[in-house]
Amino acid sequence: MQCSLECVVGCQCKDGFYRNDRNECVAECDNVSSNVCSENEEFKKCGTACEPSCENPKPLVCTKNCIPNVCQCKPGFFRNSEKKCVAECGSDMV
Repeated sequence: MQCSLECVVGCQCKDGFYRNDRNECVAECDNVSSNVCSENEEFKKCGTACEPSCENPKPLVCTKNCIPNVCQCKPGFFRNSEKKCVAECGSDMV
């Protein structure tokens, strides 16, 4: 999956702030559900829109979109076609 070069028009929260359900920028997200992630994942308050995957292990261009309250692969791991974080992709690697 390639990341978009699309420019998102509008206001963005300052660094360290996150947009809540009421479209307000807040220092901490309200009602953050469980921060428990699967094996080889870590919880991110503001994750990347271009997580490295077996299909695209080194995204060259990525938007600065924040994916709030998400589990993403730890550094050195890639999301495979089964949605698991793995150190080696094997035949999934493109």
